[in-house]
Amino acid sequence: MQDSAEDWEKESAEMRHVYKNALLNIAATGAADSSCGLFFDRHPSIASSGLVQVHWEGGMPKGAFRFFLRHVWAHGVGRAPLNKRAWVVQERFLSRRNLHFGSESLFFECHELEACEAFPGGLPEAFQVLLVNRFKGVFQSVDKDYSDRAVSFLKSWQKIVLAYMDCALTYANDKMIALSGVADEFRSINNDIYMAGLFENGFLTEQLLWYVVGRQINGQPSTRPSAYRAPSWSWLSLDAGITWPLSFGSILIEILHVNIGLADEHNPTGQVKYGVLSIRGQLNCVSLRKITRTRADFYVFNNDNKGIGSIKVFFDTEAIKPTQVYCMPVRICHGDEMEGLLLLPTEKTNREFSRVAFFRSDDLNILQQLAQQRNIDGINFNVV
Repeated sequence: MQDSAEDWEKESAEMRHVYKNALLNIAATGAADSSCGLFFDRHPSIASSGLVQVHWEGGMPKGAFRFFLRHVWAHGVGRAPLNKRAWVVQERFLSRRNLHFGSESLFFECHELEACEAFPGGLPEAFQVLLVNRFKGVFQSVDKDYSDRAVSFLKSWQKIVLAYMDCALTYANDKMIALSGVADEFRSINNDIYMAGLFENGFLTEQLLWYVVGRQINGQPSTRPSAYRAPSWSWLSLDAGITWPLSFGSILIEILHVNIGLADEHNPTGQVKYGVLSIRGQLNCVSLRKITRTRADFYVFNNDNKGIGSIKVFFDTEAIKPTQVYCMPVRICHGDEMEGLLLLPTEKTNREFSRVAFFRSDDLNILQQLAQQRNIDGINFNVV
């Protein structure tokens, strides 16, 4: 139904089944837009190997050798124009087989191999470590017999998230729904509960520790849209370049409950109306003062204006950089490095906060001042 938001959301959710059940997905991967089509003018030699006669000194083998562009897959598929569109992450991931029409070569991928015209039997092993946005082997690492299933599941999801955030959307409001098909596959394979970009049973605390490292793909500063899209603790709430270092350590908080309000109760991976994390942990009201000639380093002061130490802060957006925040330590990893979130009160409900930044510190004073409180009963509060 034309111009019906409700109909669009219903039908777009069904598209995952089209790609998932197709025998072959044909993609105009090298096309910048719909006017380009599948076929490009090219010289056939570009898609084949080169032959060179080599005479080495020092006893090295002599003779004819073939040479190839090592980054043929990255240029032809991983970083090709079509694969910079966020909707295509889902389409490519769900399809059993993809035939890519690139600007210089044909490429093929399925769950067992990647191939191109130069290597119709599959890319050599030396090339496979260079693959960019390789999706087809993702579920092999979350096999039911895998020795550490939860970790492998999280690594696989992380790979999808980082690829997705490196792509562009024409309409920012599509961010939730354009990933819902992939999210549903992960939810099904792990029998997990999806929560606006995170999974409940797969190291949920670790999933909170993503942070912003760059601008949006269009060059604009990181932003959190005024129209609600996701809770502040979800990376889906931002338009930004993010990273998500996967490491483990001593956890300093307890997640008591998660409450997600779905826009459509029949679509658990679709848009949400709200999301609340109920947490028990330590909250420290602190002031931040920028350390000159640094990009992200701040001195931390307590309520008595006494210096505690220094931390590195990665704000979620350029627009909101408060100087007084609540510090929530989340974990200690790598022996003596603390990581956590900086929060602001929403002023709507008592003990309700929203996320504004990620922080880390290897300052022993910070560790001693904040981590020593692990033996003290924390407080209960909500992050929305």
